[in-house]
Amino acid sequence: MKKCIKILSVVLLIVVLLSTQILSASAVITPIFRGHIDDDNGCSITDATYIQRHLAQLEEMTPTQFYAADVDGDEKVSVIDATYIQQKLAEIIHQFPAGDYCFIDVYAEALVSDYSSGKAKAGTPVTFEAVASGGPGELMYEFYIDGELVRESSKNNTFVHTFEEPGTYEVEYYVSNAVGVTTGENIYYTVVLPYETGWVNLYSIYHKGFYDHYLTFEAIAYDGNAPYEYSFALYDQTYESGSESSGILVEKQDYSQSNSFTLTTELEDNHYYTLYVDVKDADGHTDSDTLGFEYMLPPPA
Repeated sequence: MKKCIKILSVVLLIVVLLSTQILSASAVITPIFRGHIDDDNGCSITDATYIQRHLAQLEEMTPTQFYAADVDGDEKVSVIDATYIQQKLAEIIHQFPAGDYCFIDVYAEALVSDYSSGKAKAGTPVTFEAVASGGPGELMYEFYIDGELVRESSKNNTFVHTFEEPGTYEVEYYVSNAVGVTTGENIYYTVVLPYETGWVNLYSIYHKGFYDHYLTFEAIAYDGNAPYEYSFALYDQTYESGSESSGILVEKQDYSQSNSFTLTTELEDNHYYTLYVDVKDADGHTDSDTLGFEYMLPPPA
């Protein structure tokens, strides 16, 4: 049976699907409205006053209030933010420099590890990488193995662990942004005593960057004999529903030792795409897999 695990977090639902995955950047959590600081459901002169009182150490701010007050997007709250609020109320400006909204969704895109993932030998250090996006502020990551916390929350999205015994382990991470929105992702990782070699297998295909027209995809192979070579081909299948056709070729990358494929072609909103990936090892053994997704941009801020 093919040893292939596909990992893709859906933006709308953030779930792993077994067939066609959905890639959507639409916000599902109510965004922070910039300038709405004092919880009165609007931007008024009292919000500018709230900033001034905060600067005079007469008022404290929650993380959400901080990002609501940071209307110029410089990651700090100052009298300049209060001035921008006053200018908008006077209709001198019609939009804050940082936009009128601050999206606060967090997306757990994937949990991946080095090329030997899925058949690591017991006693071998394995590096896991959590792939996530979302704001505001820096993301914080914590890692678990079989439900037990093994790395406390930090800004580092990588984690090295040595499995001393063979078996199958659940490895998961949780990621949080500066306002406390949290989500996670997991994989099941197999550790063996003898390192089983065989035909090459694609372990995972995943993407990086929800909010970018020019997504980056990465693939990971294991088994067989390194080095591996990968090829990528992306097809637009929006108008090929129900057909066995591969659709319209958008872009491809011929075989190379790079397991990364960054698009130079801008994706179309609300289009359905399929990424075809092929891998071959040093002995010429091959494997292939596909990743299907719907691309959607977030609503305008």
